[in-house]
Amino acid sequence: MMVGAMSKETRSGQFAIAERAEPLLPGLKQRAKAVDENGLAANDLADLRAAGLLRLLQPRRYGGDELSWREAQEAGRLISRVCASSAWVTSVMGAHAVLVGRMSQAAQEDVWGATPDALIAVATRCEGVSLDDGGTPRLSGRWLHVEGAEIADWLLLCVPGEEGNAPSNDGLAGGAYRFALVPRGDCALDAAKFAGGLRGIAPRHVTVRNLAVAASHVAAAGELFSPRSPGASLHSGELYRVQFAPYWRSALVGPLLGCAEGAYANYAEITRKRVGGTSKAKVAEFTHVQQRLAESSAELKCAQLLYEEIMKGLPRHSGNGRAPSSDTAIELARDRSYLAVLCRNAVTRLVRQMGAMGLAEINPVQRQYRDVNALASYPALDAARDFAAFGRLELGLLASGETA
Repeated sequence: MMVGAMSKETRSGQFAIAERAEPLLPGLKQRAKAVDENGLAANDLADLRAAGLLRLLQPRRYGGDELSWREAQEAGRLISRVCASSAWVTSVMGAHAVLVGRMSQAAQEDVWGATPDALIAVATRCEGVSLDDGGTPRLSGRWLHVEGAEIADWLLLCVPGEEGNAPSNDGLAGGAYRFALVPRGDCALDAAKFAGGLRGIAPRHVTVRNLAVAASHVAAAGELFSPRSPGASLHSGELYRVQFAPYWRSALVGPLLGCAEGAYANYAEITRKRVGGTSKAKVAEFTHVQQRLAESSAELKCAQLLYEEIMKGLPRHSGNGRAPSSDTAIELARDRSYLAVLCRNAVTRLVRQMGAMGLAEINPVQRQYRDVNALASYPALDAARDFAAFGRLELGLLASGETA
């Protein structure tokens, strides 16, 4: 299920990522069966750190690789074929380094000076948040279902604007707001329910009470997504020259596609060896099994082509510091969400095709089915919203200034 030819530069970048990630895959695959809502196995996080896979987008100035967005997504795609939770940490939490890299120099040095491989979690769903700006800012509030909080070293906590509007779950809409950067050790964490899939991302509710926050550690959201942010000029990587919001909204596509590809590979491997319980017939020889497999294969190939288009389109439409036009943003959102629909459909068909066997917790296709559904359920991949917006655009019904 390979797509068309890639550029020499793309192939080179993917090869370098594969050299780092592939030696870890057998161990990650073996331990994926034991991942639970308390987070990744200690070995998983240690292996990812040792391979440098948690610092792909971290600024070079602070010991990171400062790689391209595609390379970071390829890492998540490859790892997600065996462990979607590890891929989420690599590609989604890894992307938060770009936000910190756009903050003040003082904030960056606090994060990476003492802990060169620090991980950052982002919290947007909140209640009762206040930030007193008089003198030393003091922060209080509660943030809900903060994914990765358990393994993070620092938290970027959303602070709604004066009008009280909190951002949407992807943290990019809903009025004026800021982010406050605080050490995880200064926060109280409480268990939060996981969504059925992605068990290893360890969501927690986060509470802060009257915490002093340095003014240098507070930034307007608009600044963090703009190439004119306080810290962007410190770094030379391409991600500091672009509007970052479209990239951040696309942080899930690599892990999502990789998880679906892994489910397909596991299904095919199991089915090649499988025999009927009573008939002892080879399941692979059933025509309807072959037909369903072909359907899922075609859907994944379409998803791969959309992935390529998204990876090419992001720098094309967000380069030189300009934001994508509203029409382009709506088309990118449609493509992201349809990629999610294709992946979800492909894996759902396979797990149903397995019958009762497809319900077993020990079946890797069942685990990947749950992970694909969890990834596809993120607000940034809201197909109902994104398809309706594209329909309004195509039919000339788009409201003035409306975007995805």
